[in-house]
Amino acid sequence: MRYVQWKNNLSNEYSRYYFEDQNEKFKLSMTTTLNKKGDNFYHSVFVSSNLFEDFYTNDTIEGQIPISGYSKESKEFKQLKTDIDKFLRKKRKPHIKRYAEKLIEKYNEDKIFPEYNENNVLDKFKHEQLENIVKLVCQIEPKIILSLNNEQKKTLVRLFDLVMQSGETENLFTILDEVVELDTEERAELAEELRYCTLDNITKTIKLIQDRYKAIDLLKQLLYNYELNANEREHLQKFIEEHYWIFGEQYTLVTAAEPKFEEALRRYTKLLTGEDDEKHIEDKDKNKEMDIFAVRQNIENDSINNIVIELKHPKISLGQKQYQQIYNYMNVISKQPEFIANNATWEFYLVGNKFDTSGDIENLYENGKVHGEKSLVYKVKNFKIYIKTWSEILNEFEIKHKFIQDKLELQRKAIVEKSKNITELMEKSENSAVESKAVNF
Repeated sequence: MRYVQWKNNLSNEYSRYYFEDQNEKFKLSMTTTLNKKGDNFYHSVFVSSNLFEDFYTNDTIEGQIPISGYSKESKEFKQLKTDIDKFLRKKRKPHIKRYAEKLIEKYNEDKIFPEYNENNVLDKFKHEQLENIVKLVCQIEPKIILSLNNEQKKTLVRLFDLVMQSGETENLFTILDEVVELDTEERAELAEELRYCTLDNITKTIKLIQDRYKAIDLLKQLLYNYELNANEREHLQKFIEEHYWIFGEQYTLVTAAEPKFEEALRRYTKLLTGEDDEKHIEDKDKNKEMDIFAVRQNIENDSINNIVIELKHPKISLGQKQYQQIYNYMNVISKQPEFIANNATWEFYLVGNKFDTSGDIENLYENGKVHGEKSLVYKVKNFKIYIKTWSEILNEFEIKHKFIQDKLELQRKAIVEKSKNITELMEKSENSAVESKAVNF
């Protein structure tokens, strides 16, 4: 058997089987079962077999088998055709998977899917689930989706979304049967693929949530297990450098620790514009070093969100001195044109465990109440300064993940890993919650 997949349709002809005897004498041609699928899978199959040495090519009465030799009604020919069909479906799989991936890109571009908050782990999981269902339907019968206009596509996708959220995926088969007749093998394949993709996504999500709980338990030990003697730069800062998702999803780390403002500005400009020029800042505080500086670009609404984090060890009490430090960071950035844009927002976080006895931080909180946002102590234009305690950050994590934790029935006791050795505790392990390093500047 010889198989050929064509890049383009051959003179608007259907894809066909070509049967010949072992002397390569042509006997019969038939269209394959994978025509009119809408996926541009153009192919030809050439089959040589002694089955066609004595083969009746004239039309016969349906169900009538010749006394001698073979015909299209012979069980041997039908079995041969069944085997070839299986072979073709196997060959089609990588093609249709690539086709489905491109379809998903187009659907996202045309905003066919419902709006999801990609910063929310559960919403992101739902989006991935829905994409998988659309891809699976496309792989089984592309023309179901391709024949629709955008409004019809949105309606069908939202119908799939309802089916997914109800957990009654069997209803998906009923829906599809109303549109196209699925044979037993196609139904079984769709069911198996749907179960596999659902389980795979659930497993990945559970793993991510579990790893985040592991990370939070590590942070608690760094903060409150004084026997470990964790310090600010080597331990706390390193932890936040790898887990800055605590302050928001989908950020890109620009700097951590050492780079000063001029280097931070160079990296920032390169990340956003691609330009890589040496930068100069005229400010007495330009040599200060930010603990964490990260940026998040939102392409959909053309916005740029930046965060700067100043971390303080739990043993250090926050007061006017520490607040002035984060305020100075904001002051340097607000004076530099390259840092400023109408679509850019800046959030500065001062994080510690307790306040000193001066009452300065409490006064800042009182003054910030007018803005109606928790922990916000200063706001002007696109700049905000927050002061948070470590306990507040830990509580925010618990609240944010509680629903997901309950939904997936996490067993937290099995996740927590205790250690009394700081070196062992900080050794990098495989953890899907760890963020990527700063981009290569």
